[in-house]
Amino acid sequence: MIKGVIFGLAGVIVDIDEMNYKAWKQVADRMGVYFDKDINHRIRGFSRMKSLDIILEMSQPIPETEKIAFADKKNDIFRKAVMSLSAKDVDGDVMAVLCMLRDHGVKCAIGSTSKNVELMIKQLGIESYFDAISDGNSISGENLDSEIFLKAAALIGVEPSDCAVVENISIGIDAANAGGFYSIGIGDAAEYDKTDMKIKRLTEILNLL
Repeated sequence: MIKGVIFGLAGVIVDIDEMNYKAWKQVADRMGVYFDKDINHRIRGFSRMKSLDIILEMSQPIPETEKIAFADKKNDIFRKAVMSLSAKDVDGDVMAVLCMLRDHGVKCAIGSTSKNVELMIKQLGIESYFDAISDGNSISGENLDSEIFLKAAALIGVEPSDCAVVENISIGIDAANAGGFYSIGIGDAAEYDKTDMKIKRLTEILNLL
């Protein structure tokens, strides 16, 4: 029986893919760089600066100061979009799972490379359901790896072997497996062969109780 669950944020707790796409598209257009939804799909799980490096792969190099300015602009656009989020954007399955886990005394955390996690869950009105947040403000790397989940597990006081990680991208599953967690894949990650448990609906994780 699991004692803790660490959730990825984007695509697991809330769907913000379109917000991210539109924010990056505005910035890419300003840079005169091609950007589409396939590229947006590739940058999931990476920091803003790493995402920008991927977006600029086929373009001429630009100074680091300009890259930072463009990354900051993307964040400004995204944060403004996030302000439109509210409780109505939380899927019923998400609320059912969070309530049931809390009722069973299971510790819950979010593990995400985003630096805007606190803002998003506050807008969604679900901050009280999480015992800890491990995000892009507390990691040293540029992409989603085991560090993010290991820090989350330490914050909630649960050993990785007693903890599940719910992710919707393959690199998230790889990170969970590398950290010794039980990996649960939803969305794209449900098709990934290295996922320990593949689910179509979030409520399926309640079977672990």
